[in-house]
Amino acid sequence: MRRVVVAVVVLAGCGRLGFDPAPHSDGGGSGNTDAPSHLDDGGAATCNSVERIADTFATDQRATLWGGSSFDGTTSGTVSGGQLTLSAQANAANTFAAFRTLHFYDLRGRRTFVRVSKIANASASTGFGCYFSPTSYVHLEVGGGQLAAVVTTNDNVVVAAQIPYDGATDAYWGLSERGGRLYFETSSDGTAFTSFYDQPEPFDVSLVAPTMYVGTTTAVANPGSAVFSSFNGGTASTEVACPAADLVDTFDDGVIGHLWENSFVDPCCQDTEPNGHLELFNDGASGFVARRSSAAYELRDSSLEVMTTGPDENTTFTSYLEAIVDADNYLELLIKTTGYQTVRNVATNKVTNSQPRMSTDKYIRIRETSGTVYFEASADKTTWRTLESVADPIDLSNISIGLEGGRAGGAQQTLNTVEFDDLNVP
Repeated sequence: MRRVVVAVVVLAGCGRLGFDPAPHSDGGGSGNTDAPSHLDDGGAATCNSVERIADTFATDQRATLWGGSSFDGTTSGTVSGGQLTLSAQANAANTFAAFRTLHFYDLRGRRTFVRVSKIANASASTGFGCYFSPTSYVHLEVGGGQLAAVVTTNDNVVVAAQIPYDGATDAYWGLSERGGRLYFETSSDGTAFTSFYDQPEPFDVSLVAPTMYVGTTTAVANPGSAVFSSFNGGTASTEVACPAADLVDTFDDGVIGHLWENSFVDPCCQDTEPNGHLELFNDGASGFVARRSSAAYELRDSSLEVMTTGPDENTTFTSYLEAIVDADNYLELLIKTTGYQTVRNVATNKVTNSQPRMSTDKYIRIRETSGTVYFEASADKTTWRTLESVADPIDLSNISIGLEGGRAGGAQQTLNTVEFDDLNVP
Protein backbone atom coordinates (compact mmCIF):
# COMPACT_ATOMS: atom_id res chain seq x y z
CA MET A 1 0.00 0.00 0.00
CA ARG A 2 1.20 3.49 -0.73
CA ARG A 3 1.64 5.98 2.08
CA VAL A 4 -1.00 8.59 2.81
CA VAL A 5 0.30 11.77 4.44
CA VAL A 6 -1.64 14.83 5.50
CA ALA A 7 0.46 17.53 7.18
CA VAL A 8 2.35 15.74 9.97
CA VAL A 9 -0.04 12.78 10.25
CA VAL A 10 0.77 9.51 8.49
CA LEU A 11 -2.26 7.41 7.61
CA ALA A 12 -2.65 4.05 5.98
CA GLY A 13 -4.37 3.99 2.62
CA CYS A 14 -4.13 3.97 -1.11
CA GLY A 15 -1.80 6.71 -1.99
CA ARG A 16 0.62 9.16 -0.66
CA LEU A 17 -2.09 11.79 -0.85
CA GLY A 18 -0.14 14.31 1.15
CA PHE A 19 1.06 17.84 1.12
CA ASP A 20 4.61 17.95 2.39
CA PRO A 21 6.37 21.27 1.75
CA ALA A 22 8.30 21.03 -1.49
CA PRO A 23 12.03 20.70 -0.74
CA HIS A 24 12.79 21.79 -4.29
CA SER A 25 10.78 25.03 -4.31
CA ASP A 26 12.53 27.73 -6.31
CA GLY A 27 11.11 30.46 -4.04
CA GLY A 28 10.62 32.68 -7.05
CA GLY A 29 7.61 33.66 -9.07
CA SER A 30 5.22 31.34 -10.82
CA GLY A 31 8.11 29.39 -12.32
CA ASN A 32 6.21 29.13 -15.60
CA THR A 33 5.94 31.17 -18.74
CA ASP A 34 2.42 29.77 -19.11
CA ALA A 35 0.92 30.75 -15.73
CA PRO A 36 -2.81 30.18 -15.27
CA SER A 37 -5.39 32.91 -15.70
CA HIS A 38 -5.70 33.70 -12.02
CA LEU A 39 -2.02 34.72 -11.94
CA ASP A 40 -1.52 36.53 -15.19
CA ASP A 41 -3.07 40.00 -14.95
CA GLY A 42 -1.69 41.38 -11.70
CA GLY A 43 -5.11 42.72 -10.68
CA ALA A 44 -7.52 41.86 -7.90
CA ALA A 45 -8.50 38.26 -7.28
CA THR A 46 -11.39 37.01 -9.40
CA CYS A 47 -11.21 33.45 -8.10
CA ASN A 48 -9.36 31.63 -5.30
CA SER A 49 -9.54 34.75 -3.11
CA VAL A 50 -8.09 34.44 0.39
CA GLU A 51 -11.52 35.55 1.63
CA ARG A 52 -12.91 32.16 0.54
CA ILE A 53 -11.70 30.71 3.84
CA ALA A 54 -12.53 31.46 7.48
CA ASP A 55 -12.55 29.73 10.86
CA THR A 56 -14.30 30.28 14.20
CA PHE A 57 -12.25 27.45 15.78
CA ALA A 58 -15.44 25.70 16.83
CA THR A 59 -14.02 22.47 15.36
CA ASP A 60 -10.51 21.33 14.45
CA GLN A 61 -10.08 21.70 10.67
CA ARG A 62 -6.43 20.67 10.69
CA ALA A 63 -6.93 17.85 8.18
CA THR A 64 -8.57 20.15 5.65
CA LEU A 65 -8.21 23.92 5.94
CA TRP A 66 -5.05 23.85 8.09
CA GLY A 67 -3.40 20.84 6.47
CA GLY A 68 -0.07 22.67 6.09
CA SER A 69 0.40 22.94 9.86
CA SER A 70 3.65 21.92 11.56
CA PHE A 71 4.92 21.42 15.12
CA ASP A 72 8.56 21.32 16.22
CA GLY A 73 9.59 19.25 19.23
CA THR A 74 6.91 19.33 21.92
CA THR A 75 5.13 22.44 20.63
CA SER A 76 1.41 21.88 20.15
CA GLY A 77 -1.86 23.24 18.85
CA THR A 78 -5.35 22.64 20.22
CA VAL A 79 -8.78 23.81 19.08
CA SER A 80 -11.48 24.07 21.74
CA GLY A 81 -14.36 26.35 22.66
CA GLY A 82 -13.86 28.75 19.75
CA GLN A 83 -10.15 29.20 20.36
CA LEU A 84 -6.92 28.01 18.80
CA THR A 85 -4.14 27.68 21.36
CA LEU A 86 -0.59 27.35 20.09
CA SER A 87 1.94 26.42 22.78
CA ALA A 88 5.69 26.93 22.58
CA GLN A 89 8.32 24.51 23.90
CA ALA A 90 10.24 25.41 27.03
CA ASN A 91 14.04 25.51 27.03
CA ALA A 92 14.36 24.93 23.28
CA ALA A 93 15.74 27.20 20.56
CA ASN A 94 14.26 27.56 17.08
CA THR A 95 11.08 25.60 17.76
CA PHE A 96 7.70 26.75 16.47
CA ALA A 97 4.07 25.63 16.34
CA ALA A 98 2.25 26.82 13.22
CA PHE A 99 -1.25 26.54 11.80
CA ARG A 100 -0.91 27.04 8.04
CA THR A 101 -3.49 26.55 5.33
CA LEU A 102 -3.20 23.48 3.16
CA HIS A 103 -3.85 25.44 -0.03
CA PHE A 104 -2.48 28.75 -1.25
CA TYR A 105 -4.81 31.70 -1.91
CA ASP A 106 -4.90 35.01 -3.79
CA LEU A 107 -4.34 38.08 -1.59
CA ARG A 108 -4.57 40.65 -4.42
CA GLY A 109 -7.23 43.23 -3.65
CA ARG A 110 -8.15 41.39 -0.45
CA ARG A 111 -7.40 41.22 3.28
CA THR A 112 -6.65 38.25 5.52
CA PHE A 113 -6.75 38.76 9.29
CA VAL A 114 -6.88 37.05 12.66
CA ARG A 115 -8.08 37.93 16.15
CA VAL A 116 -5.33 37.54 18.74
CA SER A 117 -6.82 37.03 22.20
CA LYS A 118 -3.55 36.34 23.99
CA ILE A 119 0.10 36.51 23.05
CA ALA A 120 2.84 34.21 24.35
CA ASN A 121 5.18 35.37 27.10
CA ALA A 122 7.56 38.25 26.45
CA SER A 123 10.58 36.19 25.42
CA ALA A 124 8.57 34.18 22.87
CA SER A 125 7.18 35.25 19.48
CA THR A 126 3.52 35.31 18.44
CA GLY A 127 2.85 35.86 14.77
CA PHE A 128 0.45 35.91 11.83
CA GLY A 129 1.44 36.15 8.20
CA CYS A 130 1.42 34.85 4.65
CA TYR A 131 3.80 32.09 3.55
CA PHE A 132 5.05 32.14 -0.04
CA SER A 133 7.89 29.61 0.10
CA PRO A 134 10.33 28.18 2.67
CA THR A 135 12.53 31.25 2.18
CA SER A 136 10.00 34.02 1.51
CA TYR A 137 7.10 35.17 3.69
CA VAL A 138 5.66 38.23 5.44
CA HIS A 139 4.22 38.46 8.94
CA LEU A 140 3.21 40.57 11.90
CA GLU A 141 4.94 39.46 15.09
CA VAL A 142 4.88 40.50 18.74
CA GLY A 143 7.97 40.05 20.86
CA GLY A 144 9.26 42.12 23.76
CA GLY A 145 6.20 44.36 23.75
CA GLN A 146 6.64 45.51 20.13
CA LEU A 147 4.46 44.63 17.13
CA ALA A 148 6.69 44.31 14.07
CA ALA A 149 6.15 44.15 10.33
CA VAL A 150 8.63 41.52 9.13
CA VAL A 151 9.49 40.86 5.47
CA THR A 152 11.59 37.81 4.52
CA THR A 153 12.71 37.31 0.93
CA ASN A 154 15.12 34.57 -0.07
CA ASP A 155 16.02 34.08 3.62
CA ASN A 156 16.83 37.79 4.06
CA VAL A 157 14.87 38.91 7.15
CA VAL A 158 14.00 42.60 7.50
CA VAL A 159 12.11 44.11 10.44
CA ALA A 160 10.54 46.87 8.37
CA ALA A 161 8.61 48.69 11.13
CA GLN A 162 7.69 48.41 14.81
CA ILE A 163 5.04 49.94 17.04
CA PRO A 164 4.25 49.44 20.75
CA TYR A 165 1.77 46.58 21.07
CA ASP A 166 -1.61 47.29 22.71
CA GLY A 167 -3.79 44.21 23.16
CA ALA A 168 -7.04 46.18 22.87
CA THR A 169 -6.16 48.54 20.01
CA ASP A 170 -4.29 45.78 18.17
CA ALA A 171 -6.75 42.93 18.84
CA TYR A 172 -6.89 42.04 15.12
CA TRP A 173 -3.86 41.69 12.86
CA GLY A 174 -4.22 41.87 9.10
CA LEU A 175 -2.40 41.81 5.79
CA SER A 176 -3.94 43.33 2.69
CA GLU A 177 -2.95 44.15 -0.89
CA ARG A 178 -4.08 47.16 -2.89
CA GLY A 179 -2.63 48.43 -6.15
CA GLY A 180 0.57 46.41 -5.90
CA ARG A 181 1.32 47.42 -2.29
CA LEU A 182 1.24 45.22 0.79
CA TYR A 183 -0.21 46.69 4.01
CA PHE A 184 0.47 45.57 7.59
CA GLU A 185 -2.58 46.46 9.67
CA THR A 186 -4.27 46.29 13.06
CA SER A 187 -7.82 46.82 14.26
CA SER A 188 -9.71 46.96 17.54
CA ASP A 189 -12.97 45.58 16.11
CA GLY A 190 -12.09 43.52 13.00
CA THR A 191 -13.86 46.04 10.74
CA ALA A 192 -11.85 49.28 10.60
CA PHE A 193 -8.15 48.53 9.99
CA THR A 194 -5.22 50.95 10.26
CA SER A 195 -1.97 50.34 8.43
CA PHE A 196 1.27 51.00 10.31
CA TYR A 197 3.54 50.00 7.41
CA ASP A 198 3.24 49.36 3.67
CA GLN A 199 5.58 48.62 0.79
CA PRO A 200 5.55 47.19 -2.76
CA GLU A 201 4.75 43.46 -2.86
CA PRO A 202 7.98 41.60 -2.03
CA PHE A 203 6.82 38.60 -4.11
CA ASP A 204 3.79 37.43 -6.10
CA VAL A 205 0.92 37.47 -3.59
CA SER A 206 -1.51 35.65 -5.90
CA LEU A 207 -0.57 32.39 -4.15
CA VAL A 208 0.12 32.63 -0.41
CA ALA A 209 -0.75 30.50 2.62
CA PRO A 210 -2.05 32.30 5.76
CA THR A 211 -0.20 31.17 8.91
CA MET A 212 -0.52 31.64 12.68
CA TYR A 213 2.42 30.66 14.86
CA VAL A 214 4.17 30.82 18.22
CA GLY A 215 7.73 29.86 19.13
CA THR A 216 11.19 30.81 20.29
CA THR A 217 14.48 31.51 18.53
CA THR A 218 16.47 31.10 21.78
CA ALA A 219 15.86 28.77 24.71
CA VAL A 220 13.19 30.23 27.02
CA ALA A 221 12.22 28.70 30.36
CA ASN A 222 8.56 29.70 30.22
CA PRO A 223 7.50 30.73 26.68
CA GLY A 224 3.79 30.13 27.26
CA SER A 225 1.01 30.00 24.67
CA ALA A 226 -0.81 32.25 22.22
CA VAL A 227 -4.57 32.17 21.68
CA PHE A 228 -6.34 33.04 18.42
CA SER A 229 -10.13 33.30 18.45
CA SER A 230 -11.13 33.81 14.81
CA PHE A 231 -9.63 33.78 11.32
CA ASN A 232 -10.95 36.06 8.56
CA GLY A 233 -13.81 37.08 10.83
CA GLY A 234 -15.14 33.54 11.04
CA THR A 235 -17.28 33.91 7.90
CA ALA A 236 -16.03 32.93 4.45
CA SER A 237 -17.07 34.77 1.29
CA THR A 238 -19.06 33.04 -1.44
CA GLU A 239 -16.23 33.36 -3.97
CA VAL A 240 -15.12 30.17 -5.67
CA ALA A 241 -11.93 28.37 -6.57
CA CYS A 242 -10.50 28.81 -10.05
CA PRO A 243 -11.50 26.22 -12.70
CA ALA A 244 -9.17 23.21 -12.82
CA ALA A 245 -8.48 23.91 -16.49
CA ASP A 246 -6.85 27.22 -15.46
CA LEU A 247 -3.76 25.39 -14.15
CA VAL A 248 -1.70 25.36 -17.35
CA ASP A 249 1.87 24.11 -17.59
CA THR A 250 3.90 23.20 -20.68
CA PHE A 251 6.89 22.12 -18.52
CA ASP A 252 9.20 23.99 -20.87
CA ASP A 253 11.22 26.11 -18.46
CA GLY A 254 12.93 23.43 -16.35
CA VAL A 255 11.65 24.97 -13.10
CA ILE A 256 9.16 23.30 -10.77
CA GLY A 257 7.85 26.70 -9.74
CA HIS A 258 5.45 28.23 -7.29
CA LEU A 259 2.33 26.62 -8.79
CA TRP A 260 3.47 23.29 -7.30
CA GLU A 261 4.47 24.13 -3.71
CA ASN A 262 2.73 21.01 -2.30
CA SER A 263 4.82 18.56 -4.34
CA PHE A 264 6.94 15.79 -2.82
CA VAL A 265 9.80 13.46 -3.81
CA ASP A 266 10.60 10.21 -1.96
CA PRO A 267 14.27 9.05 -1.80
CA CYS A 268 13.67 6.59 -4.64
CA CYS A 269 12.64 9.21 -7.09
CA GLN A 270 13.31 12.39 -9.04
CA ASP A 271 11.22 15.22 -10.49
CA THR A 272 12.81 17.01 -13.47
CA GLU A 273 11.82 18.95 -16.59
CA PRO A 274 14.30 17.98 -19.33
CA ASN A 275 13.61 18.56 -23.01
CA GLY A 276 10.34 20.39 -22.53
CA HIS A 277 8.34 17.88 -20.49
CA LEU A 278 7.89 16.67 -16.93
CA GLU A 279 9.73 13.46 -16.00
CA LEU A 280 8.93 11.56 -12.81
CA PHE A 281 11.67 8.98 -12.27
CA ASN A 282 11.71 5.92 -9.99
CA ASP A 283 14.91 3.93 -9.38
CA GLY A 284 13.02 0.68 -8.78
CA ALA A 285 12.64 0.97 -5.02
CA SER A 286 9.31 1.43 -3.30
CA GLY A 287 8.20 5.07 -3.23
CA PHE A 288 6.57 7.94 -5.08
CA VAL A 289 7.11 11.35 -6.60
CA ALA A 290 4.33 13.84 -7.30
CA ARG A 291 3.58 17.33 -8.47
CA ARG A 292 0.80 18.74 -6.28
CA SER A 293 -0.82 22.09 -6.91
CA SER A 294 -0.32 24.96 -4.50
CA ALA A 295 -3.90 26.19 -4.92
CA ALA A 296 -7.22 24.39 -4.77
CA TYR A 297 -9.28 24.25 -7.96
CA GLU A 298 -12.88 23.76 -9.07
CA LEU A 299 -13.35 20.59 -11.15
CA ARG A 300 -17.10 20.96 -11.61
CA ASP A 301 -17.78 21.95 -15.23
CA SER A 302 -14.04 21.86 -15.86
CA SER A 303 -11.37 19.28 -16.71
CA LEU A 304 -7.83 18.02 -16.19
CA GLU A 305 -6.08 17.00 -19.40
CA VAL A 306 -2.46 15.95 -19.93
CA MET A 307 -0.23 14.22 -22.47
CA THR A 308 1.61 11.22 -21.06
CA THR A 309 3.95 8.39 -22.01
CA GLY A 310 5.03 5.45 -19.87
CA PRO A 311 5.40 3.49 -17.75
CA ASP A 312 7.46 0.80 -19.46
CA GLU A 313 6.32 -2.79 -19.66
CA ASN A 314 7.20 -5.51 -17.13
CA THR A 315 7.39 -3.25 -14.05
CA THR A 316 5.01 -2.41 -11.23
CA PHE A 317 5.49 1.31 -11.83
CA THR A 318 2.26 3.33 -12.05
CA SER A 319 1.50 6.91 -13.08
CA TYR A 320 -1.47 8.97 -11.93
CA LEU A 321 -3.61 11.96 -12.84
CA GLU A 322 -5.31 13.04 -9.59
CA ALA A 323 -8.11 15.24 -8.25
CA ILE A 324 -7.73 15.22 -4.45
CA VAL A 325 -10.04 16.55 -1.75
CA ASP A 326 -8.12 14.94 1.12
CA ALA A 327 -6.46 11.64 2.03
CA ASP A 328 -9.81 9.85 2.16
CA ASN A 329 -11.56 11.42 -0.83
CA TYR A 330 -10.04 11.58 -4.29
CA LEU A 331 -10.26 10.58 -7.96
CA GLU A 332 -7.39 9.03 -9.89
CA LEU A 333 -6.82 7.91 -13.46
CA LEU A 334 -3.94 5.41 -13.34
CA ILE A 335 -1.73 4.23 -16.17
CA LYS A 336 -0.29 0.79 -15.44
CA THR A 337 1.59 -1.63 -17.66
CA THR A 338 -1.61 -3.70 -17.73
CA GLY A 339 -3.80 -0.79 -18.83
CA TYR A 340 -5.84 2.00 -17.26
CA GLN A 341 -7.46 1.96 -13.86
CA THR A 342 -9.98 4.48 -12.58
CA VAL A 343 -10.14 5.05 -8.83
CA ARG A 344 -12.87 6.64 -6.73
CA ASN A 345 -12.06 6.85 -3.06
CA VAL A 346 -14.96 8.11 -0.96
CA ALA A 347 -14.49 8.29 2.82
CA THR A 348 -11.89 5.46 2.56
CA ASN A 349 -14.27 3.33 0.42
CA LYS A 350 -12.23 2.62 -2.70
CA VAL A 351 -13.80 1.57 -6.02
CA THR A 352 -11.63 0.70 -9.02
CA ASN A 353 -12.37 -0.13 -12.64
CA SER A 354 -9.84 -1.47 -15.16
CA GLN A 355 -9.87 -0.65 -18.87
CA PRO A 356 -7.54 -1.54 -21.77
CA ARG A 357 -4.99 0.94 -23.00
CA MET A 358 -4.69 1.50 -26.75
CA SER A 359 -1.23 1.75 -28.30
CA THR A 360 -2.22 5.03 -29.97
CA ASP A 361 -3.34 6.75 -26.76
CA LYS A 362 -1.38 9.90 -25.92
CA TYR A 363 -3.72 11.89 -23.68
CA ILE A 364 -5.77 11.27 -20.57
CA ARG A 365 -8.49 13.41 -19.02
CA ILE A 366 -10.72 13.69 -15.96
CA ARG A 367 -13.72 15.83 -16.84
CA GLU A 368 -16.88 16.86 -14.96
CA THR A 369 -20.07 18.23 -16.41
CA SER A 370 -23.65 18.40 -15.14
CA GLY A 371 -22.96 16.20 -12.13
CA THR A 372 -21.10 13.44 -13.97
CA VAL A 373 -17.38 12.64 -13.92
CA TYR A 374 -15.77 11.19 -17.06
CA PHE A 375 -12.43 9.36 -17.17
CA GLU A 376 -11.19 9.53 -20.77
CA ALA A 377 -8.34 8.74 -23.15
CA SER A 378 -7.46 10.03 -26.61
CA ALA A 379 -4.93 9.67 -29.41
CA ASP A 380 -5.36 13.20 -30.77
CA LYS A 381 -7.10 15.37 -28.12
CA THR A 382 -10.07 15.63 -30.48
CA THR A 383 -11.81 12.28 -30.20
CA TRP A 384 -12.10 11.02 -26.63
CA ARG A 385 -12.88 7.47 -25.50
CA THR A 386 -14.80 7.17 -22.21
CA LEU A 387 -13.15 4.70 -19.84
CA GLU A 388 -15.79 5.22 -17.15
CA SER A 389 -18.47 7.74 -16.22
CA VAL A 390 -20.08 8.08 -12.78
CA ALA A 391 -22.21 10.54 -10.85
CA ASP A 392 -19.98 12.90 -8.87
CA PRO A 393 -18.82 10.71 -5.97
CA ILE A 394 -17.26 13.55 -3.94
CA ASP A 395 -17.41 17.33 -3.69
CA LEU A 396 -15.24 18.57 -6.56
CA SER A 397 -15.43 22.29 -5.75
CA ASN A 398 -12.08 22.43 -3.93
CA ILE A 399 -9.53 19.90 -5.19
CA SER A 400 -5.76 19.67 -5.39
CA ILE A 401 -4.36 18.67 -8.78
CA GLY A 402 -1.74 15.92 -8.88
CA LEU A 403 0.60 14.24 -11.37
CA GLU A 404 2.32 11.27 -9.75
CA GLY A 405 4.47 8.22 -10.40
CA GLY A 406 5.96 5.38 -8.37
CA ARG A 407 5.56 1.88 -7.05
CA ALA A 408 4.77 0.20 -3.72
CA GLY A 409 6.30 -2.81 -1.99
CA GLY A 410 7.95 -5.92 -3.34
CA ALA A 411 11.45 -6.61 -4.58
CA GLN A 412 13.55 -4.05 -6.42
CA GLN A 413 12.27 -3.44 -9.95
CA THR A 414 13.88 -1.87 -13.01
CA LEU A 415 14.42 1.86 -13.42
CA ASN A 416 11.39 3.61 -14.80
CA THR A 417 10.15 7.03 -15.88
CA VAL A 418 6.77 8.51 -16.73
CA GLU A 419 6.54 11.67 -18.83
CA PHE A 420 3.81 14.30 -18.69
CA ASP A 421 3.43 17.30 -20.98
CA ASP A 422 1.06 20.14 -21.85
CA LEU A 423 -1.15 20.09 -18.79
CA ASN A 424 -4.44 21.77 -19.78
CA VAL A 425 -2.83 23.30 -22.87
CA PRO A 426 -5.59 24.06 -25.43
